Amino acid sequence: MDTIIITRDYRQAVMAFAGKLNVSASDLDMANITPYDIELHTPLSNTSNTYSLDFKDGGGKSWEKRLKSGELFFAYGIGIFVTKYDPAAMSQNRPYFSYPDPNFFATAGESAALELIWNGDVDLITNSVNRIMGFKAHHFRTVPKGNYTGTPGTPTALNEWGPSFEQRGFYLPALYPLFDGDETNTIKLTLGVGSQTGVAGGAGVLQNQLIFKLTGFKYSGGLPNPGSCNV
Repeated sequence: MDTIIITRDYRQAVMAFAGKLNVSASDLDMANITPYDIELHTPLSNTSNTYSLDFKDGGGKSWEKRLKSGELFFAYGIGIFVTKYDPAAMSQNRPYFSYPDPNFFATAGESAALELIWNGDVDLITNSVNRIMGFKAHHFRTVPKGNYTGTPGTPTALNEWGPSFEQRGFYLPALYPLFDGDETNTIKLTLGVGSQTGVAGGAGVLQNQLIFKLTGFKYSGGLPNPGSCNV
C-alpha cells in the first residue's frame, strides 16, 4: 500500500510507477507495465444507500475487470458511472453516463434519485486503512456537450465526449494510489440524503447499474531486477 504524488500527466504517471518499481526507462517494456482499467459493477437498489466493491479477482461478473494475486495497479483516474442492462442477459450496447441523463433515465423520479450518487461520499479502503475517506462524489460528475435522445435501446443522438480523461468522466486525484492484488482493496459509495425511489430504474428487465472505473497501469511481473521493487 503506497501513494505517489506527481503532476497530472499520463506519461509522467507511468514513469512514476516504473520508478516505484525501480525500473529504468530503458527497461520499461521488460517490466510488463500495461494500461489497465479496473471496472466493477453492481445493481442499484431502491432500499440500499451504501455500495462496497472489492478489487480482487475471483468473483463478480465476466465483464468486470479486477486485480489478480501478484499484480499491482497504479490508479491514474477514478470514475463513477451508471447505465442500464438486464443482468440475466448482459449487453454492452448502451452508453455509460457520468451524470443522470434525464433522457436516458426517463422514468418519473429516476434521474432525480440518481443524483444521490453524485451527492454522496466515496471511500477507498485497503485492508482496514482508509486511503481516501468521505470524498465528495460530485468531483466525479461530468456532463458532456450535446444531448442524448431516443430510448436506451434505440438512441437517435449521443452526447459529445471529449478526448481527455476528465472529459470522459474521470477525476484525476492529486494522490495516485497504488493497489496490491494480494491485499483487500475496496471502493465504497454512500448515497446522499433523499428519496431513493426510482434509483434502481423503471419496471422491466433493464436495471440501473452502478459502475466504478479506475484507469491507470498494471504491473504483473517481469522486473528486470528481481527483489528491487520499492512497493
